[in-house]
Amino acid sequence: MSISKFARSIALICSLSPLTAIAASSGSCNYHGTKIAVIDGIAYHKPVFDKLQPAIALASVKLDTAKIAASGDSDKALREQVSNLQDGLVQLSLSDRGVDDIRGYFPDAHSVQDNALMYPDKRIGELKLARSDAKGIAGSFTLKASKPDDLSCDLKFDLSYSGFHTKD
Repeated sequence: MSISKFARSIALICSLSPLTAIAASSGSCNYHGTKIAVIDGIAYHKPVFDKLQPAIALASVKLDTAKIAASGDSDKALREQVSNLQDGLVQLSLSDRGVDDIRGYFPDAHSVQDNALMYPDKRIGELKLARSDAKGIAGSFTLKASKPDDLSCDLKFDLSYSGFHTKD
């Protein structure tokens, strides 16, 4: 089969297949010398002061979005999927200002949180959005550590919203 016939065959197959949203996550976070290498992520909505805000969760393991959505307590189900002592999870709560809350769950039971909700002038890292619409969110987040053991992150994501939201 010639390359052009092969290319036309692939194009025909793709045109007959339903479109699927692509979810991509990469990067890492470090805390106290422990690294989370991100391989999967989900985007969802989280209630903040009676308003749903976008949020993303990036994990070192493949996430089962359907199981999380069906759980009744999405936050708990999300953390249960990364409960192995070698797994990790980073959650970012977003607003018009950028990242309002970051939570990191690291291997060997280390965890860290930083919150800017009550501090109008406080910024957590640098969020750059390439896309933020009703279908999903894409961009990058960088957080530089001020001390060697502080939390640092360099993350990229392109995620469709998962159709669920957390309780709080």
